[in-house]
Amino acid sequence: MCLQGLLTFFQVKNYQRAMESLKGKGLLGVGFRRGVLKGGQILILSYDRSVGKINNCQMMKGITSFERFKTADAYIGLSLDEVRKLAILEDRKINKPAKIKKEITNKKVPLQKRGALFQAVKAIDTHIKKEERQKLQEEKRQQRELAGAESC
Repeated sequence: MCLQGLLTFFQVKNYQRAMESLKGKGLLGVGFRRGVLKGGQILILSYDRSVGKINNCQMMKGITSFERFKTADAYIGLSLDEVRKLAILEDRKINKPAKIKKEITNKKVPLQKRGALFQAVKAIDTHIKKEERQKLQEEKRQQRELAGAESC
């Protein structure tokens, strides 16, 4: 029990180091998939909006607590749309039709049942939409201020 706590501590430290190394390099998206008999997976994507491409990807995959984050070169340099397509293909492979009979693009499939890559892309999409909403609200606020100043 004590050993398990110690190994978990080291795994959390490794996760924190991976997140810290990617901080400031772009929008971060994190996804995870728990493994029961197969190994689990944690994936961290870094997306550079100015270029429109994934600029870094760290992945931890395996069964044991001794696994560490490694760079996943397969996704680096791809656009978000390309990675999204790969995520859907990965999900179809993970969630076989016999297991989950809903189409993978159906929003009713719980996020926990989706793959780590899909979750990471969805996190980046959510962040982009949030930034766009904030930008629109700021523009509307400025327009109201200008209209109010002109009427005085």
